[in-house]
Amino acid sequence: MTLAVPFPITQPNGHEWFDDESVVNAAQHLQLEMPTERVMHSDLGFSADEIGSKATDFAVSSPFRVLSDEGA
Repeated sequence: MTLAVPFPITQPNGHEWFDDESVVNAAQHLQLEMPTERVMHSDLGFSADEIGSKATDFAVSSPFRVLSDEGA
């Protein structure tokens, strides 16, 4: 598996863009930071074969920042 969740290419029925929809400026609106704690599937007792069938060996993390104050 190369992509865990594919990005949708169509909108769900009944959902339309707002006329005044904001344009996302990644340099201004994003502030991605790494989590301070991570748990891997192997830490939870999954075998290498079980992990190999997953999109990633990563299981869960502490909260982390994605958006800047302005982006939020």
